[in-house]
Amino acid sequence: METRQILPPQVFNEFTVESEKVKKNKGKLLIAVDFDGTIVTHAYPLIGKDIGAFDVLNRLQDMGALIILNTIRSGSELTAAIDFCKSMGLIFYGINSNPEQKAWSDSPKVYANIYIDDAALGCPLKFDAGLSYKPFADWEKISRLLEIRIKILNLIREAKKHKEFKSEVYLKK
Repeated sequence: METRQILPPQVFNEFTVESEKVKKNKGKLLIAVDFDGTIVTHAYPLIGKDIGAFDVLNRLQDMGALIILNTIRSGSELTAAIDFCKSMGLIFYGINSNPEQKAWSDSPKVYANIYIDDAALGCPLKFDAGLSYKPFADWEKISRLLEIRIKILNLIREAKKHKEFKSEVYLKK
């Protein structure tokens, strides 16, 4: 399954954000991604099977995105996950943290523009008993959602350039 074509470079290349937080991260798109059930099938403490994440994440990384591994793994299991991803061409900007975040926040939550996690409400999942005993992230659908999300972030960036832009959200009854 080739998913790299779903994210055309022109969509991503326009992405910049005018916030101080993101400027600290070199103006790049920050994506925090889980490992088990998201990058690979569920097999903890072992390494699961490739489910298409590397095609999409490597493409995003090639286009300049900063990928942060956001996982519960620790110790040797974490090292194994990092090494496996590295063998698949994925180099992380941060591991369970955003390296620039401490300069402007003491929060333990990883700051990113986009979070991808199979446990997140709304994350597209699929089930294949031949691959895993649990549902796992559907990267074909995720790549389409990423294209839409990046376009939305670009629209927000453009809106912020206008003087009449208001950052407050008003709820209408």
